Amino acid sequence: MTAIAALALGGCTIPTDGGNGDDQAQEQTTPATVNYSFDEDAADVEPNGAEISVEDGTIEEVVMVPSQPGEYSGPTPAANVSSLAQPEDEASGADAEATSTTAEESADLIPANDPNAVAGTVSEDDTSWTPDGPLDFGQHYTAQVTYAGEDGKSRSETRDFTVVSPDYIATPTLMSSGGGSIESNREYGVGLVMSVRFDQAPTDRKAAEEHMKVETDNPDVEGSWYWISPNQADWRPREYYPSGTNVSVDIDMAGVDLGEGMYGGGERQTANFTIGAKREAIVDDSDKILRMYENGELIGELPTSMGKGGYETHNGVSMHFWTPEGTYTVLDKSPSVVMDSETYGFPIENGGYKTTVAHGVRLSNDGIYTHALDNIWAQGVQNTSHGCLNLSPANAQIYYDWAVAGDVLQVLNTGGPELEPWANGDWNIPWEEWQTGQADF
Repeated sequence: MTAIAALALGGCTIPTDGGNGDDQAQEQTTPATVNYSFDEDAADVEPNGAEISVEDGTIEEVVMVPSQPGEYSGPTPAANVSSLAQPEDEASGADAEATSTTAEESADLIPANDPNAVAGTVSEDDTSWTPDGPLDFGQHYTAQVTYAGEDGKSRSETRDFTVVSPDYIATPTLMSSGGGSIESNREYGVGLVMSVRFDQAPTDRKAAEEHMKVETDNPDVEGSWYWISPNQADWRPREYYPSGTNVSVDIDMAGVDLGEGMYGGGERQTANFTIGAKREAIVDDSDKILRMYENGELIGELPTSMGKGGYETHNGVSMHFWTPEGTYTVLDKSPSVVMDSETYGFPIENGGYKTTVAHGVRLSNDGIYTHALDNIWAQGVQNTSHGCLNLSPANAQIYYDWAVAGDVLQVLNTGGPELEPWANGDWNIPWEEWQTGQADF
């Protein structure tokens, strides 16, 4: 009976092909392979180009640290990121070699809570890892990957690389077309124009635009970027925003290749805001009345005195004194503004001025405002200013209290030149031209 039992037990483990079952299972297991988007000891890795993946296996952990860490200012390391300190006898840079060990053998290389570890994210299927933000220009990194193959065993592998060092860095700033900040959680007028201004002109503007995103809903509106100058792109919709439109802006240029050795710099900039009621002022020089419309309804009529017209040249600078025709938007406002003609080359001794006015609403980048002035006798009758729209103190406050950044103001029939795009005349560019994306500069 004992012999029969032994034979029966042994029969359960007899291999069908005459070999060892465990060996066969091991031979059928495909070994995992680590793939990198960069070569070992590469010296020109893109700041946003470091990706690590595993084929025929899963990532357990990726640790990436700089060899010369500075003060850490990036995202808080994710839960799946540890830190790696190179042992003192391990060479770095060009002489470093990729190694593969078991997780137990490499565990002593990973001290806990190293603040210099790069934050990163593992994909949902645990097969790839990417940093959460751009890596530092010119920095050398060591990456350690701990992964498991189909056999379930953990292994670790390290690789060294260096991020590219740019020849130039162009840093963008998100702002209004008047240079003010674009703020979240507030309402703007239906004509708001947004700008991105670079400290250096990007070589590849199309590459820059791909990282300057504007999204709208409630409703979705058609709009695009237009380069006012080599350093500045403005965004506006085809027509005025409908009231209630939600707008989201995301400028993320850090580490972006902008062409010919130039890369984007700076921090990510975002804004989320809403478009308010349609407030539009129309000023016609034929009767010199500023008419205020809200959602199409006339709510006020304010007599004004605008630019007296004519040209003069001072210190080699030619200037005119008309109020330019065309569509303006409200840029910002201040209860008190110093008006100084010498800032645009008109000396006080030659008839210029320096005075403080109340309730100034700025309409252009070359100094056109609505503001209070006591020349009430001229308002609604005669143009006497150097270009601004003068209102009585009471009426100036009415318009000041009503106006919101992004509101529209149209000036008609002054006989002056049209407001130029750089001066806040974006809405004077026909949509067909705006869609070409670039001014002639």
